[in-house]
Amino acid sequence: MKGFEIDEELVGSFKVKKFPTMRNLVTDLMWTASKKNIVHGIGEVDVSKPRNLLKEMKEKTGKTHSFTSFIIYCLAQAVDKHKYMQAIRKGKKLYIFDDVDVSTIVEREVDGRKFPMTHIVRKANEKTLAEITEEIRTKKQTDPKEEDEHETRVWFAGLPKLFRRWYWKKVYKDPRLEKQMGGTVGVTAIGMFSEGAGWAIPITPKPLTIVVGGISERPVRAKDGGVDWHEHLCLTFSIDHDLVDGAPATRFINDFCYLIMNGAGIK
Repeated sequence: MKGFEIDEELVGSFKVKKFPTMRNLVTDLMWTASKKNIVHGIGEVDVSKPRNLLKEMKEKTGKTHSFTSFIIYCLAQAVDKHKYMQAIRKGKKLYIFDDVDVSTIVEREVDGRKFPMTHIVRKANEKTLAEITEEIRTKKQTDPKEEDEHETRVWFAGLPKLFRRWYWKKVYKDPRLEKQMGGTVGVTAIGMFSEGAGWAIPITPKPLTIVVGGISERPVRAKDGGVDWHEHLCLTFSIDHDLVDGAPATRFINDFCYLIMNGAGIK
């Protein structure tokens, strides 16, 4: 049939590479997320104060906290105050956990290839900013092959899709397993890869996910009537609307942004 004949000249040159097996873990995540009724809100928060505090800290001590760790700290404290933001539903029941387990993405090298891997900061609401920073830095620097679960992770990623999806269905039927395997809330940072304003709309299975976007300067009215330029962070709030309505979500967002603007936890 003429329509299925390959014209080599039109196609041109190309390479064929094996689809990375570990990417199956990402496609599984997208599959589970597609079953959630997530709504998204985008906004900005003034981060001039925390950014200046982090710079001053580095100048005085030579050390500083990662900005992603700072966001995780603020998120954990805000969710600790508004526990309903991390509720997980099972039928007619809601499981509202005391621990705030924050899932985040840490880019690590696997077989010479950069690969985003999930790390869960357990009980983040009970940890200091310094403890969260050290935990994430250590995770980034650790060779995945040195971890006990590495072989299991690789083995699982290589299973046929049918078996992997069966496994995830079992996990997401029990809120306790869901928390154990994926945490209660999520943070993903794209700002490190971009300059200026920028937002992203995630596909997420979490009841709450924060996407950290780019940072840009915005004019702000000064006390003397003039204009100052402040740094503003782009944020996306992705919330399971089956569980949380607009008013309680807004109260959470206000408290979260307040913590960020005032540099909570930076010492």
